[in-house]
Order: sequence, then C-alpha cells, then structure tokens
Amino acid sequence: MIAICSCTQNGQSEQKEEDVIHYVGEISPHFPWEDVDSCMNNKIEPRSQYAPCPKCGKASEELLWIDFCSPSWTWSSLCGRKGPLSICTDCHYQVQFICETMS
Repeated sequence: MIAICSCTQNGQSEQKEEDVIHYVGEISPHFPWEDVDSCMNNKIEPRSQYAPCPKCGKASEELLWIDFCSPSWTWSSLCGRKGPLSICTDCHYQVQFICETMS
C-alpha cells in the first residue's frame, strides 16, 4: 500500500479512487497532536459512510473532519502525508485518515 498516484504517458500524475489508502482506528497512523492542531483551521465537510469513533460510536458525519497535511520537514524527508482526517473531539481520538498524497 505505497502507491497513491498513477502516472500517465505525459508524465502527469493521475489519482484513482482505488489508489487512495484508508486508515481506520488502531491501524490509522496517529499523527502528533501538534501537527494536527496546526491543521485545525482546514476544516472540511463531514463525510458520511466512513468509520465511526471506535471509542464512543459517534457517526462519521458527526466527527470533526480536517484536511491534514504533515509538516514541511516530512515532505523533504520523503515521509509527508496529506488527506482528510476525522477526529472525535469528545474522545480526543484520531479516527480515520484517508491518505490522498504522500512523498
């Protein structure tokens, strides 16, 4: 589960839904809270039909969803991640990360 994008013949990157990696619950990479906090202003529309909070059961559309982007040093170190992240604010738990871009 490493490749996120497929390259087209002209060298352009083309993202496909099946290439997007979904991490849920205990297998989800839990990012340092200071990195998550720095992205809290990047709120996005809640998404339904995704994982609920495994601790309290709050539905996906009731969770806080942000567009997470790891810090700049992670991109230059080839370990950057970007994509939607759901957070249960009641449990202070990172529920699901959908990795759309990685370096």
